Amino acid sequence: MFLPVLFFMAALCSAQDLSSYARDLARKINRPDIVNLTVRNSSSLPETQAADVKRAMEAELRFRARPGVEGPSVQVTLSENVEGYLWVAEISKAEQRDVVFLNVPRPAGTPVPPAAAVSIEKKLIWEQEKPILDVAMVNDLLVVLDPMAVTFYRNRQLMSSFPISKPMPRDPRGRLVVEGDTFRAMLPGIVCSGTSQAMNCAEGASGGMTAGRNYFTEPPLPPFYSSATLLSGLRMLAGVDGRTRLYDNSLREVRAMEGWGSDIAAADSPCRSGRQILATKAGDQTEPDAIQSYEFVDQRVVASGDPVTFPGPVTALWPTIAVARNTETGRYGAYSLAITCSR
Repeated sequence: MFLPVLFFMAALCSAQDLSSYARDLARKINRPDIVNLTVRNSSSLPETQAADVKRAMEAELRFRARPGVEGPSVQVTLSENVEGYLWVAEISKAEQRDVVFLNVPRPAGTPVPPAAAVSIEKKLIWEQEKPILDVAMVNDLLVVLDPMAVTFYRNRQLMSSFPISKPMPRDPRGRLVVEGDTFRAMLPGIVCSGTSQAMNCAEGASGGMTAGRNYFTEPPLPPFYSSATLLSGLRMLAGVDGRTRLYDNSLREVRAMEGWGSDIAAADSPCRSGRQILATKAGDQTEPDAIQSYEFVDQRVVASGDPVTFPGPVTALWPTIAVARNTETGRYGAYSLAITCSR
């Protein structure tokens, strides 16, 4: 009888400790105007304890859902590593984004879970002769951004296409954001927005894409082709000099990596730390390419699974989308990417 009581008391203390840490994270967020709060459990915590964490945060924040009201949203990710738990809160409002995180020690006697095997699944969703900068899918609607137009397809049938008149630099980069019935396309020196019925464009450098350049500028950081942000707030940049650098929260360079390509992205995942860094391999434009997933573990960047290969160079990489040019056909293919894991 005595032993079960000890186990019960240990479990009770553990739950109380987690609730205390949850309140600490809520105080770090310190936003009374949150309209949406979600908690995603990517750790070995039982779902009942993850639910306790959410309730404790809601109580501390005095949060209540306000559907249809504009305001900041918070996504909390409960992840872990060999040292303990890492809880990360991402506060988003419009294009602004802040990150706060909390290291939570693993309760005494809690076993360290085995590392999950990470893999990247790809699926070809669209192919065309013209270069593809980005694509987005909403139900049966496909939106394709290329250097000359934004094009809409429904059930793979052409709906409408809007030309982009501004000249683009060689090998431009572009980002497509679709929210409901509206979209925003960001290219070097121009931002276009609208619906499948109409589009308006205006000059601008949204996201650091300056006119006439195929890279990003974000002083005081050096020019870069792509970037990825870890859950801890650390940031990686694939520089125009061919080196990928890691920066801390104060934008101080802490490490440089060799042998990576110019396209990197951060993708949320259901395993390990809760976020993977995707990176192309170094190479030229005449050979097949591959995307490798990485994690930041014990102050080191380590590969986390086998790479996924493509029939030619990857020309664009975003968290859930990769574009590659087939070296045999010359056509560009857009692939959806999904990270899966198993223990």
